[in-house]
Amino acid sequence: MNLHRWFLYAATAILAVLIYDLVVAFNFEGGTGIGLGTVVLGVNVVFLALFTFSCNSFRHLVGGNVDCFSCAKFGLARYKTWKAVSVINRHHMLYAWVSLATVCLADFYVRLVAGGIPAIAFEDPHVLVEWYYIVIGFAAIAGASALGVLKMGRFNIPGTAG
Repeated sequence: MNLHRWFLYAATAILAVLIYDLVVAFNFEGGTGIGLGTVVLGVNVVFLALFTFSCNSFRHLVGGNVDCFSCAKFGLARYKTWKAVSVINRHHMLYAWVSLATVCLADFYVRLVAGGIPAIAFEDPHVLVEWYYIVIGFAAIAGASALGVLKMGRFNIPGTAG
């Protein structure tokens, strides 16, 4: 299991680089915007993050080696994180296959835009928007996703019937 955890650390470092690439993908010559490539890279990062953070090593890292959550430091926070990771851990293999497909799609798209495929000329279609619209959009998506994960885990949260 230790080797698995070292690969988790390496995957997290690679994920940080991909997140940086995603942030850079919002910058166009005319300003900030969203393009098809930005969406492809964003979907890739999301599924790789789901795959990475749904693994058993991460689950053990945040909540393992504790016999009593109420006795440990930050026990309640660790317990809630462990429960949330346990919910997404149920679909770890699905995230593995989907992230494999999104990595292939992202690599193909980047090669296509870079002009690496002879006889195919392709430019990334994009729309320029203000940067705060992008931040608000990501915050809304993240909030809705987190609420969905919490509802799947049957957490008792005030104001979230279901």
